[in-house]
Amino acid sequence: MATYTKSKSAGSLILQISLAILFLIQGINTVFYGSLPFRQLFGSDELGKIVGIILGIVEIAAGVILIIQFFTPVGSSVNSLFLLILLIVVIAEIVFYDVLGSHGLMYGKIFASRDRFFSFLESLAGHLLMLGAIIIVKN
Repeated sequence: MATYTKSKSAGSLILQISLAILFLIQGINTVFYGSLPFRQLFGSDELGKIVGIILGIVEIAAGVILIIQFFTPVGSSVNSLFLLILLIVVIAEIVFYDVLGSHGLMYGKIFASRDRFFSFLESLAGHLLMLGAIIIVKN
């Protein structure tokens, strides 16, 4: 296991492991089952599948890299670049899923029912938690 400075708390280590698992699961789900929001967003089955697969692969790679970083320290410039890419991916997910997606703010008619509204809030909260967790792990 890599040695960590005292500034790296147990909480941030747990957060890093949790993020890694979340990115792995979400990436696998996006690659195999999650291209529907992208197909609806782009109005094209092919483009939606391609975007979904690319995003899923990036998420899987992010999970693997976060796990590797737990065991092997990576240079700070590489780590910063990697976490910046993750921030961009999560912000893209917020835009694609929570704002522009078929169940998102723009097209999802989230105020049509209580279930849609709470589903939207749950998705948005999850993505915002991921965003905050990346920022904490980055520091």
